[in-house]
Amino acid sequence: MAIDRIGSNPVSFRGFYADAKGSFNLAAEFVGKPELERKFMQNIFKPLSETKLYDVIIHGGTPAITTKDGRNIMSVLLPGSSADHTIGLVWDNALSSRVSLRRNSAVIPTSNFANDGYLLHIIEAAKNIVIDREAMVSKGAVEAYSSIATETVEQKAARFENIFNYNG
Repeated sequence: MAIDRIGSNPVSFRGFYADAKGSFNLAAEFVGKPELERKFMQNIFKPLSETKLYDVIIHGGTPAITTKDGRNIMSVLLPGSSADHTIGLVWDNALSSRVSLRRNSAVIPTSNFANDGYLLHIIEAAKNIVIDREAMVSKGAVEAYSSIATETVEQKAARFENIFNYNG
């Protein structure tokens, strides 16, 4: 976590940023809803804090996706839809046009915030796009998906037991 002077620079938690208006809009979503805030931290903030190539920045009520070096590549206009198999409608800065993005990796997009307000739903769409893009270029992801695809039922059960173990 990097905190600069309050009032002139954004507070950074790595991977997710918000300007003053975006912070206010986000805070308004969580007033009186501590469980929703916890859900946001777990399902949006935590995955974005581990990204290596892209960040999500909230400008007012619009999430933008930027590279780690600060280049704005797209703004998310609408969340995706399982009906049309998209993960989001974006304004692509390189193409100067609206583009409907489809999933390009084995990562399944989440929809944890579909019923929790438009701002949270569209931020989740931005997170899904970032995770999808990072998975496409990750050599580790390709290796992980290859090994998962060839697991026997015993190997898969042992892996699940290790991941989902509630005893310990």
